[in-house]
Amino acid sequence: MRFVIEGRLRTSCGLTPAEYFDLAVREWEMVLGWVSSGVALAYGRPVSVPGGTLLVEVSSEADARALAASLPLAPYAE
Repeated sequence: MRFVIEGRLRTSCGLTPAEYFDLAVREWEMVLGWVSSGVALAYGRPVSVPGGTLLVEVSSEADARALAASLPLAPYAE
């Protein structure tokens, strides 16, 4: 099943620009691994706001939610 995961960084997340950049790089590396393995089919970031959109192919909504929760920026996103 395919699921779209959208996350936007909360305005009051409390991250410094350096912390955000570090987590964003780690997240990008993680997602590239998912793309390589076929779990993620597409990934993009909006131009105007910090966040991302991810299209995944997994067996259930629970699996999609688990992937979303494992992203480094997930604790700071809506």
